[in-house]
Amino acid sequence: MKKKRSLLELRLAAKLTQAQLAMRCGVPRQRVSRWERSLCQPRLHHAMLLAQGLGVTLEVVACAAEEGLLNKHFKPQKMSGRLYMVHYPEAQKGQ
Repeated sequence: MKKKRSLLELRLAAKLTQAQLAMRCGVPRQRVSRWERSLCQPRLHHAMLLAQGLGVTLEVVACAAEEGLLNKHFKPQKMSGRLYMVHYPEAQKGQ
């Protein structure tokens, strides 16, 4: 099983700057930065352009985006003997 990689790792492996990747996706450079910092997730059409620009599959981009968002915005909480993932929306104010 392959280790999941972050969007930042994928971009660096492709030897692209944020500005170059942003140009390929038709978005501002700041949007790429927000995706890499897991402040928001790319929409489907941007994820497809990211995959194409990075030379990976859409699945790899989706896993990288999802993994970053889960790690940053969800925290495990134990309630009534069950484990739940609790979302903290204040972490997404920058969207």
